Amino acid sequence: MIRFTGLRKTGKVVAAVIIIIGYLLISSTAVAAPQTTISLDPSRPETVDGWYRTIPTITLTASEPATIYYQWDSTTGSWQTYSAPFASLIGTHTLYFYSLSTSAEEIKAYRVKVDPTITPPATISFSACEVCHGPGSTLVGGDHVTNY
Repeated sequence: MIRFTGLRKTGKVVAAVIIIIGYLLISSTAVAAPQTTISLDPSRPETVDGWYRTIPTITLTASEPATIYYQWDSTTGSWQTYSAPFASLIGTHTLYFYSLSTSAEEIKAYRVKVDPTITPPATISFSACEVCHGPGSTLVGGDHVTNY
């Protein structure tokens, strides 16, 4: 703040001027980028090797108000602005996505495999003892560890 009280002439104030200069405080605190999460419905692939038989619906969510961008199979070219959940592409594809508010998040990638024509494998039945000790085994629980 600067203060100027003017000139005096014969003991009287001829002019009184007060100048106040405001200032703007600029914070140097770094702003964290928003974080984007992806969710699919159904949430898990239907096959053991990671394939979806049902075309999943993809939802992208930012951790704070932000604009979310995405594109399939490349990080170059035009990005689409996310506005609502959308269906995955069929085949093996990688979805790239990120959020932008006052700062940008690093690009994330999610690989999805979709094939509605995959048929599940035939059911195989056997006893737990046969798995560990071979066909016809009579050994029973407690003599081995089974991992699932």
